[in-house]
Formats: sequence, C-alpha cells, structure tokens
Amino acid sequence: MRTNMELKWFPLRGVMRTLYRDLNLIRLTTMHAFVTVGSTHFHSFIASIFTEKVLSVLRQKGYTDLVVQCGNSAFELADSIKNGETQTLRRSGVNIQFWKFKPDLEEDIKRADLVIAHAGTYAVLFPEL
Repeated sequence: MRTNMELKWFPLRGVMRTLYRDLNLIRLTTMHAFVTVGSTHFHSFIASIFTEKVLSVLRQKGYTDLVVQCGNSAFELADSIKNGETQTLRRSGVNIQFWKFKPDLEEDIKRADLVIAHAGTYAVLFPEL
C-alpha cells in the first residue's frame, strides 16, 4: 500500500525526468570546432565534415557549433557560397556556418575549442592561435 507521500512523489518524478531530459538537450555551454583548409581544395575532406558520421561524433564529444572555411573545395553545398556568401545550417544537432574565404581567421581560431586543419603554412607558422 502506498502512502500519500509516495502518491505525491510519483507524478513529480515524471516531471523531474522530463526536466532532466530537456536540460540534457539544451546545453548551458557551447563548444566550437573550426575547420580550415586555406586556399587549396580538399574536396573529400570538406565533404566528409558535413556527413552524419563526422557531425555525430562532434556532437557526442560536446561540440555544438562548427565553422568551416571551405576554400576552393567542391562539395554538396559549394554552390551556395561560390560568390563569397556565408551560409548556416543545422545538421545532426550541430550548428554549422561555412564560407570559402575571409581576410582573417584569427577570431575563428581563438574562439574554437578544437581546430582541424590540413597543416598548411598558416597552421604551422602560427601554432599559438
């Protein structure tokens, strides 16, 4: 036989479970990843960044935002940035911003918790960024 205390707790437990689930879906902190390929083209590398497999791993590791400097790479969304536009989308629970080029990458690199680069000149000469 249940006591009144148990009857009151049972509905509350369902509310707490729902709140816990919702809070896990909404993180209080964000983690940023930045991908850069410089001025060259790395078609398959950039294409793979936008795949469910890679985005899922980033999300599982806690990354909520991804910025991709695509350079001259050909990939499924390349036409949407061919004239220098910046595009945004959400895939696999990750907010993605992508573009071809911009004059300075310093802010993107400093903001990132993770930088993925092809180890070109910029990444090698300025490792402190």
